[in-house]
Amino acid sequence: MLDTSSSRIVFTFRLMILVFCFGIAGTTATAHTPLKFDEFGVIPCSEEIARLDNYGSQLRKVTNALAVVIIYGGRLGTREGEVAAHLFAIRDRLVNQNSIDTSRIIILDGGFLERPRIQLWMIPSQARPSGDFLVNPEASPKHVYLKRPALRTWEYKCSRSG
Repeated sequence: MLDTSSSRIVFTFRLMILVFCFGIAGTTATAHTPLKFDEFGVIPCSEEIARLDNYGSQLRKVTNALAVVIIYGGRLGTREGEVAAHLFAIRDRLVNQNSIDTSRIIILDGGFLERPRIQLWMIPSQARPSGDFLVNPEASPKHVYLKRPALRTWEYKCSRSG
């Protein structure tokens, strides 16, 4: 025989933790502080798209949050123009497939790290002027070696295997 009272308590407790930690209540939530929603390096295209769609889904629920997408190029092997192309492709995915208004999306070139990274943040809408505080590059531009030829924004395709 299953004790439903204890399982109901555990479920209620877990739900309370979600509401408390993420501000999720009902169908919408509010953003009060910057939240790093996700961070990843080079991953298969299908996984990147799934993560972006998950991000878009959460942005639709948190109606007063802005999306901040930061991409850091890798110190070695990043093509010239690749970061900008990737930023615009991610913005287009959020707008066209996830119905996020462009006014809610901030895209930032983070500079360079040892390896490429993408960070997906959610910040309160009143924090728009201060989104740059999230950027923290490690590599000095003089120690970066970009590959050529340059990649143009309209040429970016999510073409990695996966």
